[in-house]
Amino acid sequence: MSEQRVDHAERQEQQPARAERHFERARSWGAVDDAERRHRAEKDGR
Repeated sequence: MSEQRVDHAERQEQQPARAERHFERARSWGAVDDAERRHRAEKDGR
């Protein structure tokens, strides 16, 4: 397997953990709650 393919495979394996850390930080900042409120307001406004 080429080195480029190995790098891509490693990134794909690490991506879920990075995404989880991102959302945990966003939750601690209140960003997830803000996004949920905005989403509901837009949905209710239709």
